[in-house]
Amino acid sequence: MTFCSEKDVDERLRGVVIAPANPDDSISELTHQIQLTRPTIVFATSDTSHKLPPNVRIILIDSQEFSSLLTQHNNLDSIGSDVVVNQSDIAAIVYSSGTTGRNKGVLLSHGNLIARIAAFRANDPFETGVKVQRVSLIRRPLFGSYRLLYMMKAASMGETLVLSETSDSEALFKAVQNYKLNYCVVPPSFIVSVVKSELTKYDLSSLKFVMSGGAPLGTEVIENFKEKFPNVEILDAYGLTEAGPVAAMRFPDEINKLGSVGRLVEVVEAKIVDLLTGELLSPGQRGELWVRGPSTMKGNTFVITMKIFLQVPPAELEHLLLSNTAIADAAVVPYPDEEAGQIPMAFVVRKPGTTITDAQIMDYIAKQA
Repeated sequence: MTFCSEKDVDERLRGVVIAPANPDDSISELTHQIQLTRPTIVFATSDTSHKLPPNVRIILIDSQEFSSLLTQHNNLDSIGSDVVVNQSDIAAIVYSSGTTGRNKGVLLSHGNLIARIAAFRANDPFETGVKVQRVSLIRRPLFGSYRLLYMMKAASMGETLVLSETSDSEALFKAVQNYKLNYCVVPPSFIVSVVKSELTKYDLSSLKFVMSGGAPLGTEVIENFKEKFPNVEILDAYGLTEAGPVAAMRFPDEINKLGSVGRLVEVVEAKIVDLLTGELLSPGQRGELWVRGPSTMKGNTFVITMKIFLQVPPAELEHLLLSNTAIADAAVVPYPDEEAGQIPMAFVVRKPGTTITDAQIMDYIAKQA
């Protein structure tokens, strides 16, 4: 079952494998994801359904049909009550850019999700033994690995969870003041916008921790944030959809070690190996980081296909560029950006005899969304 919606569905069905999709993805990328997971049903809205391929069954959650379904079946919890679910069974498929090619569907079992929630609970930044009513915020829609897991973690800890629909710094300030937030999860670009904001009229005294992840957070940004909000700690994290999603985090007792991602979280083991030989390296040597643990994915849809990572992978942009008949070749690489951490930069080779301009290329890509 796939969700491609800017709205969320407040229902739970036992035994269903969910594959939430980003409603802001391009038509090409959503088609690719549908081909990977082959869902029986896709829940969408009037604003997102036009992006989906015509050969899938679509239910519009903003339609009268869906409202009637909920009214007629007021006890959806009974559906699937006889389904036996094991920890090794697939619970969700979430998408990741991986390291090469287009998006992969990461297979997460029920056991993976349980381990990830246990890791969240074990690495709670609030002081042990102190009773705190946790009130946190994440952005909707809930399509990514971290957002999906955080919602489950909040339920497991009796946490109040505020869902935000905007990435506006003033909206965050209002939420902190109105709901007395003490924890929020935001991307580095959002922290940059908060640092630059000149708003001072909101009461932010309840906020204690801000979790940042998804891209590197510059040391200068952290220092400026601490100067502006001395009573709020930034918990910088490193992870990946395939194993975590948080593998390491800078905890409150390491808060001054800027530039570090801290130490491994509970349930995760890691080692650094030689990129070519796979041999274990000594401290101080540069190599490839390998992580493992019960939270590591069961597999991905690429492997399944052979048998029968709000982010756009470079390969997806290259695919879109090469679909233009005036472009012979294209390569997309990361380029440093103060707000986003990194943005894509494309090198394009025109086909002989064509005169396509950079403005025309950018307009072409924009129309693919």
